[in-house]
Amino acid sequence: MFAGKIANLKFLGLAAFATVLALIASGFGPLEKASAYAPGDVIKTVTVLDSNGDSYGAGALVAFVLESGSSETLGTIATTNDSGVATITIGATADILGLAVSPGAGDTTNALYFAHTGQDLKLTPSAQTFPVQLAAADITANLIKPDFSAAPNGSILGWGTGDSGAMMHILRSGAVGINLPGAAESFDVSSQGGIGVNGLSDSGYFPTEYGFERVADVGGVETYALSYEGSPFEPTSGLNNYTFTLAEANVSGKLVQSGSDFALPTGVSASIRFIRAQDPEQASPAPDSTPPRPRARSRSPPMTR
Repeated sequence: MFAGKIANLKFLGLAAFATVLALIASGFGPLEKASAYAPGDVIKTVTVLDSNGDSYGAGALVAFVLESGSSETLGTIATTNDSGVATITIGATADILGLAVSPGAGDTTNALYFAHTGQDLKLTPSAQTFPVQLAAADITANLIKPDFSAAPNGSILGWGTGDSGAMMHILRSGAVGINLPGAAESFDVSSQGGIGVNGLSDSGYFPTEYGFERVADVGGVETYALSYEGSPFEPTSGLNNYTFTLAEANVSGKLVQSGSDFALPTGVSASIRFIRAQDPEQASPAPDSTPPRPRARSRSPPMTR
């Protein structure tokens, strides 16, 4: 139904996708390295408000995303009580990447939330309370694996348009609400961007990117059209409801040296190339002609394909 509107997305010249592709390639992590500061064995309290500013009540899900060596992991998922409050105890060695909040099961009106450590999340070595207000959702997204089962908790949905972008971690199965960049009054009709899905590092999944365009307002509701590899990507059911599938790796592993994780020096990046052997149809690849660009994060990413 949106073929006429969406077909031109493959000719964006990559500019409109720059932000979201950068987020996808880095595992949607923050631009700087996560702080190694460990807040200690303390209780962190999260108070969740809905998009109207009222107490969310029971059922919202809250978790910290952690870093352990070269891997990202999802911490314990806590559930808010009737007052919209959840508590999490953080261990003394925790290296926290950020705070994820998901509306409860069946709620696609309120959107997913994520705050990066050092940017929107300021940690102290004592008990803290974080107020979180969820935004209203523009579209709904159901993230699944290739076998149609639910994607693992912690899997990532990210999006960007122009020079702004955001990323979220899912904390439950089923459709979730997504708040796209720019509210109805500022995100113009025909504005374009990108949406990406990914797994946590070492999850065995790698990024998949989609294009999106704000088409119009229909009865006061923002309407979007999505594309995949230049072709229209239709809603699953109804307006603005989409199902995204994680791309499963067929090769997985990590780079080691003398049996230990290979650590790159700060400011240095590396790439790994797979070359198909003895294939007469395939030309021999030329060596890389340009040095790798420095990366803001020094962690060596896992091999996902």
